[in-house]
Amino acid sequence: MSQPRTAVDRSARRACIVGGGIAGLAVGVYLIRSAGFAGNQITIFDQAPVAGGALDGAGTPGAGYRIRGGRMHEEHFACTWDLLSGIPTLDDPGVSVTEEVFAFNARVASHSHARLLRAGRKVDVASYGLAKRDILDLLRLNVTPEAALDGKQIDEWFEAAFFDTVFWHLWATTFAFQRWSSLAEMRRYAIRFMHLLPGFHQLKGIVRTVYNQYDSVVLPIETWLRAQGVDFRLGTPVTDIDIEVCGAEKRATALHYLADGQLQHCALEADDCLFITLGSMVERSSLGSMTAPAALRPKEDTGLWALWERLASRYPFCGRPEVFNGRIDRSQWMSFTATLKTPAFFDHMERFTGNEAGTGGLVTMTDSNWLMSVVLAHQPHFRNQPADRFVFWGDGLLPAQSGNFVG
Repeated sequence: MSQPRTAVDRSARRACIVGGGIAGLAVGVYLIRSAGFAGNQITIFDQAPVAGGALDGAGTPGAGYRIRGGRMHEEHFACTWDLLSGIPTLDDPGVSVTEEVFAFNARVASHSHARLLRAGRKVDVASYGLAKRDILDLLRLNVTPEAALDGKQIDEWFEAAFFDTVFWHLWATTFAFQRWSSLAEMRRYAIRFMHLLPGFHQLKGIVRTVYNQYDSVVLPIETWLRAQGVDFRLGTPVTDIDIEVCGAEKRATALHYLADGQLQHCALEADDCLFITLGSMVERSSLGSMTAPAALRPKEDTGLWALWERLASRYPFCGRPEVFNGRIDRSQWMSFTATLKTPAFFDHMERFTGNEAGTGGLVTMTDSNWLMSVVLAHQPHFRNQPADRFVFWGDGLLPAQSGNFVG
């Protein structure tokens, strides 16, 4: 006969989350929603002064606005939409962020008419320009086990002519792939987004948020978590983690972090939970100005990359961070945000492309040395953006190259 279950008191348990990007925020939501944690049992640490990681967006009408990048969403991001289905919007507590996003995209749908340009003219993207050999190579890639691709670059798999095709220009600029990027990762993307290929040349199926992803995603999640009592330790980098290894068992026993410049120590009990996000897309990013370019900054001894390297040096099971951050020259990327005081550029681009702002997405200049793209988002793109400001974003996939007009 089975014994009656004894209620377990979890009120003394704590959960520490290292990294306040979307992954860390999602952990906080699900600990409360699905794991029975109270908000006051959860602490989120992040080196940055704001949460959200790469999902950022900030600025004022006077100083201008800034977005470092944008992450692509589509209808079948099941985990994302499940996460946001329980997060109320900031404007209407009765509407979830998921409901808001899908209602917005029903009104402002993606259907680009000018995805690629060359010599200032639209490129015909109706055909992807793939030769039979290219198609065969793509099919072969999809059915090759990932283990057989370890360490291979994309340009080791395809013929040189492949990189001049419409398909490659669409692929590289949509997903920020380089010729020397991981072949295994290209395979993952190809399988994950295969269903979008029929409308890939027009960005059909791409789902956008009402505002930038900080205002539309991060801020509602953070607001909800704070209302539940979650403790946000922003501007507080975790510098090290003690891990006790006993045979196959591993347990984190302590966190070390900097608070107001002072090294602090937090012991972890056996029933506590620790979640760590390692590495960051934007940790060592820098800002340029109207008179100086953004500086290429070296690694530093704090932050999630340094933490990962420190852990990996002592605990081999923590992986190999150098695979991801060992070639900075091959992972550079540049973006820019323009804040305009008149709609002249928007009017011109809408006439030229045939897309209203928000419906076109990336417009890539294939003969740009930087392989530069621009995006005109639906306006306003920031919650505090007035009607007399217009904000667009752009990026350069090859920023180490000399620019066409600026050195």
